[in-house]
Amino acid sequence: MTVAHERTGLFFILVGPAGAGKNRLMNIALDRIDDLSQLPTATTRAIRDGEQQGREHLFLTRDDFLKMITDDQLLEWQEVHGNLYGMPRATVEEALQAGRAVIADIEVLGASYVRSLYPENVITIFIQPPSLQTLIERMRTRGDSEAEISKRLLRVAMEMDYAAECDYVIVNDDLEQAAETLCAIITAEHNRRAVPHGTFNYRYMARAVPICADAVLCHDEPPHFPIATLDPEELPHDGALRALSAALHLPVTPNNLIAGGQADGRFTPPVIFDCDEISGCEVIKFLYLYRLETHIPAPEGWSWLPLTQAVEDYDALPSAVLDVVAAAVAESGD
Repeated sequence: MTVAHERTGLFFILVGPAGAGKNRLMNIALDRIDDLSQLPTATTRAIRDGEQQGREHLFLTRDDFLKMITDDQLLEWQEVHGNLYGMPRATVEEALQAGRAVIADIEVLGASYVRSLYPENVITIFIQPPSLQTLIERMRTRGDSEAEISKRLLRVAMEMDYAAECDYVIVNDDLEQAAETLCAIITAEHNRRAVPHGTFNYRYMARAVPICADAVLCHDEPPHFPIATLDPEELPHDGALRALSAALHLPVTPNNLIAGGQADGRFTPPVIFDCDEISGCEVIKFLYLYRLETHIPAPEGWSWLPLTQAVEDYDALPSAVLDVVAAAVAESGD
C-alpha cells in the first residue's frame, strides 16, 4: 500500500504488555492535550468499568467483527488471549487525511503492521512496566482472573522484545512522571512535524560593486553590477569576487573587498543584504564593495559614474553605501 503525501495527521500508538498502564497514561494525555483525540479500535472483549462504547473501543460481537474482516473494513486484526482486536480502516484514513493527532492502544503485531502502512505518520511508544510483579498486581487490581493473568504472562517476552523497534520507551514506574514524558513526546512530535520541510524555493546571490575613490563602475544595462548565484558551500564574498573577475576579466583579491564588518572565521559580512522574490523564488543578495587600485578605462558597455549619481539611479545600490565608502576612504587616508 502506498501512503499518500496528503496524509498529514499523526498517529501515536501505545504498545506494551497488558497491565503496563497504557490506557491510564493515554487518558491523562487526552485530558492534558487539547488537540489530541482517541482513535477507537474494534474488539470482541468485554467492556470494562469506566470504558464507553466508541471511545476506547468499538465493542463488537464476534460475528460483527468477522463481518468487518469479510468486508475489508479493518486495516489489520489479531486474536489475542481469545479476543479479536482490529483497526478500522475508515477511522484511521479520515483522521490522517484531516491532519488530526490521534492516539490508540494497539497490540504489538498490529502496531507493527499499521506502522508499515503509514511510516510517515505513526509514532510508536512502548510503555514498559518496572517489573513482572508490578504487571501481575496491576492486572489483579483491574479484576483480571488468575487464569487470564497467567495466559497474558506467556506473551510478555514477545511484547517486551518489540520495545527496541519503537520510537520511544517510557518506563511506567511513576505514573505522573510517565504521563509528563508521554505528553512531552506528543507535543514535541506535533511541533516538529508542524514545521514544513523543503517548502522554500530560494537561492543566494552575491554582488560586487567596483569603486575607485568616489566613482563607481557600472554596466550600462542591467544588471548594472557584477552578480553571481552562489555555488553550494560557496561563501558570499567568494561569490562576489568570482562575479567581479568574470565580468571585468581582472585579477581580484579579498584584500580589496570593503565589507560590512570584521570577518567572523571564514565568513566576511556584506555591506548590506536584501531579500527579493523573483518569479516565485526568494533571492537573498549579499552586496560587497570592491576597491579598484586605479581608475581603469571603462570596458565597452561600462561607464564610470559619481557614487552619489549611481545611488540615485540604481536601486541595487542603496544609500547606505555612501557612509561605508566615506568611512573606508577616511580609514585609508585617500
